[in-house]
Order: sequence, then C-alpha cells, then structure tokens
Amino acid sequence: MIVLKSLAQSGILIPDDLAAADPARVGGKAAGLARLRDAGCNVPPWFVVTPDCNDDAAVEAALARLGAPACHPEAPPCHPELVEGRATIATFAVRSSAHIEDGTTTSCAGRFATLLFVSDDGVLDAIRRVRASSDDPMPVIVQCMVDGTVSGVAFGIDPVDGSDVVVVTAAPGLACGIVDGDAITDTWRVTRDGTIA
Repeated sequence: MIVLKSLAQSGILIPDDLAAADPARVGGKAAGLARLRDAGCNVPPWFVVTPDCNDDAAVEAALARLGAPACHPEAPPCHPELVEGRATIATFAVRSSAHIEDGTTTSCAGRFATLLFVSDDGVLDAIRRVRASSDDPMPVIVQCMVDGTVSGVAFGIDPVDGSDVVVVTAAPGLACGIVDGDAITDTWRVTRDGTIA
C-alpha cells in the first residue's frame, strides 16, 4: 500500500491552508499575499515552498494545481485548483519570502533573488536559485506571472524619514524596475485619512 503525503505534509502550502498566513511558517511576503487574498484582493494564484520541503514531486503537483488556465490574466479570480492538462504554457514568478522580509520593522526589498517569467520546467531550478540567495533557509513563493502594465510599491511609513504617511511609487511595466532603481517613477505620499500629501 502506497501512502501519499498531502502537499502541506510535503512542505507546500496553498492559500487555503491555515498556515499560509503565518509569517513564522511562510515568511513575510507569502503571509502578506495570504492576508491580501483573505481581504478579497485579486492576488495571482500562488503557493509557498517551505524551507523543509525537498520534494520535487510535491512541487510538480502544486504546479499542476496552478496550471495555465488559473494563470491566464483574463480568468476570473481563483486560487489553486486541480487542472487536467495545460492548454498553454504559463510562466511563473519565483520569489523569496524570508522571515525578515515585509515585516513591521524592515522590508529587505531586493535583498534576495526573484526570478520572473520562469517556465514550468524551470521552476525547480529557480527555487534552488532563490534559496541560494540567502544564508538562512527561507520559504519560496511560486506565483502565476502577470506582465504588469503599471506596477507599484507601497510603504506603510516613509522609508526615508520615517514619517507616518503611506508612500506609493509606481511606474510602467513590472515593479522590479522600481525596486532596482532603474525605472522613472511617480510617487505619492498619502496620509492615513486618504489625502494625498
């Protein structure tokens, strides 16, 4: 008799798993995605590979659950569901989710590797490369890739002077140009009542 482990037992968490919002288990970035999803935001489908997961077959099974239809930008909001076969090849963002990222005191933006437009046959190698960008074991997010028309980064306080305003920086294309400092951006400072300062 063969006993199959669940994805969670193998170290793969999907948004519906209770631990998917636990930063101690999935890191700051993945916990943020779970909170956004639970708040009703349309978050591109994703799963997180915990540091204790070394099961390539479990990663492949999780990828099959995402599938191309779930990653299609015109598909209705959805989260990992079993998909039989892929009509088209989807690409993925493979992202770090270290425990020190996106925390209440630090963001660590750009400190660890992020690989974009990864084909499904490159995801396992991408996970290894993202893990190698840290000296400490860290969770890794695998998320359906969205080629953004406009992207942005928001900070809960001003990262330069610490003042109590939300700072939103946006630019055409993907947010990596903003994080890397390569994009020409527009920036808004927004007070807690929603007024643009």
